[in-house]
Amino acid sequence: MNKSTFTQLNSKQQFWYASAMINMALADGHIHASEQKYLQIIFELFADSPKRLADLKKQSQRSSPEKIQPIRGLSRELSITILEDCVDAAIADAEFHAKEQEMVYEIGKQLKCTPGEIEETISRGKQRLAHIFSLAG
Repeated sequence: MNKSTFTQLNSKQQFWYASAMINMALADGHIHASEQKYLQIIFELFADSPKRLADLKKQSQRSSPEKIQPIRGLSRELSITILEDCVDAAIADAEFHAKEQEMVYEIGKQLKCTPGEIEETISRGKQRLAHIFSLAG
């Protein structure tokens, strides 16, 4: 969850973004410690909205992601930024599971990104992950 991205959204878009990020954490079937940090940020950002906070906490307790709904009113640039944030969340545990890549693709479709934009964002995530591993090796 990127706080800078979050602040550029209206309240409906913020809730959608938070929900999408929770779906990213749930995508591979296991919430890793690094993904817990994303959830904590989400919960902190919604501390002043008890109903929405409760809905997000309930969603985070599920065993699998929810269906991603379309979202309106985002610029192309902001849609790409959100998609990149999703990839960052996916690779935070130093893995990029196929289910996470599928979730990125689904979120990208709902953001009205082109298949090429989605593939490019996924590819950049894979390159960043490979770069991290090359530095660690």
